[in-house]
Amino acid sequence: MEIPSSIYSKNNISKIYLKTSNDFKKEIWEFFKYQPKEENGFGNSFYDMKEEDFYKNGLNILFDREKGIGIKKGDVPKTVFFLFFNNKIIGIYSMRHSKNSQVKHLGHIGYSIKKEFRGKGFGRIGLHLAIKELRKILPNEEKEIFVTTYNYNISSIMILISNGFFNYANNNDIELYFSVNKNNNIWIHQIPFDELNNIVCILLII
Repeated sequence: MEIPSSIYSKNNISKIYLKTSNDFKKEIWEFFKYQPKEENGFGNSFYDMKEEDFYKNGLNILFDREKGIGIKKGDVPKTVFFLFFNNKIIGIYSMRHSKNSQVKHLGHIGYSIKKEFRGKGFGRIGLHLAIKELRKILPNEEKEIFVTTYNYNISSIMILISNGFFNYANNNDIELYFSVNKNNNIWIHQIPFDELNNIVCILLII
């Protein structure tokens, strides 16, 4: 598939969409097969799974998480959406259904884009679509979306900022992350630096 240098044309953007389904199992397996085991905090537990084992067990593991089956203690159910461009999988967005202590550290949304598609705007558009889907999933009383990233992952931080998440600042003792609500009032939150090390939490008020 030819990769455009930029997706910011009406024709290209119309080819980008999110979908959650196991109907395209071979493409899902190929996506995980060529993704690293872990990168920038996004884990891939299927990276070394054989194709037949993935079809037999992996798909169930992946999609059962939406029902709360097989998730780690203290975690919450999560739905996986795949990002498509021109009918090919180019990324993944995993979304937790509600906020708890795990979400504070891990975030509502985790995502990864294939390396060859990075730096072209796919991550930005994909996150915009993911936020729309997450709003349908979250309980009505939840008005905040947390996303965590490493403070050296500038590309991810810029994707978050471009989608309305507010920037952060830190010093040796404390990390600050900011959010902005519909009235443009700025909220400031503090997290002990030794608790999160080099992880930055960024917040969006919805």
